[in-house]
Amino acid sequence: MIDGIIFDLDGTLWDARDMLVKAWNNTLAKMGIDIVIDKEQLTPCLGLPLNEIADRLFPDSDRAEKDSIIETCCMDQLDILKKHGGILYDGLRETLERLKEKYKLIIVSNCRSGYIEAFLEAHRLWDMFDDHEDNGRTGLLKAENIRLVMERNGLKSAVYVGDTNMDAAACKKAGVPFIFASYGFGECSEYYARIDSFRQLSELMGMA
Repeated sequence: MIDGIIFDLDGTLWDARDMLVKAWNNTLAKMGIDIVIDKEQLTPCLGLPLNEIADRLFPDSDRAEKDSIIETCCMDQLDILKKHGGILYDGLRETLERLKEKYKLIIVSNCRSGYIEAFLEAHRLWDMFDDHEDNGRTGLLKAENIRLVMERNGLKSAVYVGDTNMDAAACKKAGVPFIFASYGFGECSEYYARIDSFRQLSELMGMA
C-alpha cells in the first residue's frame, strides 16, 4: 500500500522560469558577465545538479569560475523567488489538501539549499509538506535523497512524481514507482503512471 508521495519541484509543482531568468540575468549583469540566458536555454537545465547546469550555460569558463557564477546566481535568486514566487500548476493546493488526508507529502529536488524553502515561503505551503530534501544540503543525488527521506519518514512504499527522464532514472535506482507529470518540462517513455495535469493526481491516488 502506498504511504507517501514524493515530488520533484520544477515542472511538477511550479513553473518559476520567468523569475529565474530575470534573477540570473540581473546577477550576470552585476558580475560583468556578457551572457543573457533565456527560457529555452534554462528549461533543459532544470533538474540537473548545479555543476552540470554551469557546464551547459557557461561552457567557456573554467571550473572555478563556473562554480562561482552558479553559486552567486543561486544565492541571488532566492530573494526574488521568496517575494514573487512562480506559477503554481492548476489546482495545486486543493489537490495537495486532499492527498495529505491519506499520504505523507515530501519534496526532493536536485536544487541548492534554500530553493525549496523559497517555494514554500512564497506560496504559503509549509503546512502541505511533511519533509523536503535537496542536493545542496546533503550533497547526494536524487535517488539517494529519495531513499533518505523515505527512511527518515518511515515510508515503506512511496511513489515519486516528476517530469523528466532523469527523474525516472532516479526512481529506478531508488526502487520507487515513477509517476510522469507530462505537463512539465521534459519527456519520458517509461513510467508507472502518467498524469496530464496536477489535478489528475487525486484521481490516480484514489482521492478524487
